Amino acid sequence: MSHPASSETEELTESTIQGIFSTPQDTDFANLIPHNTAAKKAFNELINLITPHKAKYSHAIQFIRGLHLEQAPAVAVFSDDEDADEATEDASDQPPFWIGSFGLTLDIAPRGSFVWVAGVGNISCGEYDMLLAPPTKEWRAQGIYGRCFQLSFHENSFKVLLTARRTVEINAEAITKDDLHVVEHGNLITVGECVYIFKFTEYSRDPSYRDDFYTCMEENLGRNYPGCLTAPRAPSAIDSINIGAYACAARAFATGAGNVVKAGWNKRTGDVVAIKDFKDSPICNLNSHQKIMRSIGRHDNIVELLSVIQDSEAQDPGAFCVYIPLGKGSLEELMATHTLDFAAQVKVFRGWACGLHYLHYDKGIMHRNINPQNLWIIGVKNPRGIIMNLDIAIDAQWAWEPEACQPNDDRYKAPEVVARMCSEIDLDDEAADASYHCSVDLWALGLSALTMTQVVNCRLPPWAVYDSSTDLWENRDKDVLDDWVTRPRWKTFRGHVARMKDDKQDDASRRFIRLCQRLMNWRKDERASAKTALRIMTDLAEGQGIGVIDFKKGVKRGNSQVSR
Repeated sequence: MSHPASSETEELTESTIQGIFSTPQDTDFANLIPHNTAAKKAFNELINLITPHKAKYSHAIQFIRGLHLEQAPAVAVFSDDEDADEATEDASDQPPFWIGSFGLTLDIAPRGSFVWVAGVGNISCGEYDMLLAPPTKEWRAQGIYGRCFQLSFHENSFKVLLTARRTVEINAEAITKDDLHVVEHGNLITVGECVYIFKFTEYSRDPSYRDDFYTCMEENLGRNYPGCLTAPRAPSAIDSINIGAYACAARAFATGAGNVVKAGWNKRTGDVVAIKDFKDSPICNLNSHQKIMRSIGRHDNIVELLSVIQDSEAQDPGAFCVYIPLGKGSLEELMATHTLDFAAQVKVFRGWACGLHYLHYDKGIMHRNINPQNLWIIGVKNPRGIIMNLDIAIDAQWAWEPEACQPNDDRYKAPEVVARMCSEIDLDDEAADASYHCSVDLWALGLSALTMTQVVNCRLPPWAVYDSSTDLWENRDKDVLDDWVTRPRWKTFRGHVARMKDDKQDDASRRFIRLCQRLMNWRKDERASAKTALRIMTDLAEGQGIGVIDFKKGVKRGNSQVSR
């Protein structure tokens, strides 16, 4: 087949033309593929337009993939006295079409900062990356002109977002100018008369893509995305489940009091959410949790309930709670892979103290499950502490019920709780006290903060004096404390906490550890309050800088994502 001669007067053969559009495809994470006859026709005419002017269209050529010739799409032909149902199809008079797609890759930057613009521009290509059709009256009449839409990454969920620059459709749903919508694998995008199908590639599923993605974002956008402090995975063709206005990953992201938590996103805006499945919990538990969360409302340092969805027709039927923010990394995960400078430790501790002060003083609510798994961090520069998982939160003063405190990590149970559950432990005058209150949260917060400052400074956590053996923690009977909380261990632990100090011996570090010790006073009524903790941490934060969290030496980003 012959084609129009180029400006250099060479004859453009099929192989020559394919050579012009031979950009490597191995690192494409997604493709936009012409799907209907109109879109394929526009693509074919675009190739015929670009080919003789490859220098002028050099930028757009970089995003064209898989170019090959096929028989032209069949066109229905019928006479005036025939019905459309009786029409015959005839493509014999049509020359072969150029078939291909548009490729999105991290290796070739679009004109914007990782914003791929699709539309129709003049011969200089203007600001467009994906040219959908030639700039002719024919395609303008079909609604293909100017900037049609753009694709970009959501800054937190990393989902691919479509921003409409004129009205387009995604799976027949109209997206008006400047509106957003997440684009999923297999979505149909309609622009005027043209329909395109969006597909993620196999490369997007590969772990190496995640690492490439983080590196690319850091190098080109100056963003820092270290491991477990990011969303659970980079954008890819992962299996997802639709739940009302949201979608979530099929695999669990975390668990809370027996309920599965999944990383989710708003299907329109791409904003990240946490979606907890309550389908295996009694309805009374859900109602109680909803009442507590509605009472708490919005606070910068406490997870917020957005909505409750009870959907029997969902892909995964059940009752779901939707929260913000999606925790980016728990203190427990972070201590294994990251370091926190002192300013970061102070900032996240202050955030947790602020959240606990709000629960105790403003709402009369006791969390009951404070531990490093439920103390989370948002951000790696100027980090913020967030209290998560209020599944078993309750009014702050209540009668003793042994089974009610079981969900908390045994290592972070307060002495008054342990004494009621272990025959060997006696707290003397407190042993007769038949109730406990929000002081158990204060103990757990103090021990969690003390554990943080010990571990990030390469020391053993305070509770390791019981027994640092992994077997003791992993294989013990989780319903019985007597087998590991013995009187000698308890006495050693108590003395160890009382004698702890910071080797640096600077005033700020001493005050930090002293506060932890005050929160862990053996007598619950003499513990420092959340109000006191907030005041001291606010004072310490002055002049400390923004705080930075970074990887420990030798930890590879790609391996730092913690699977639960």
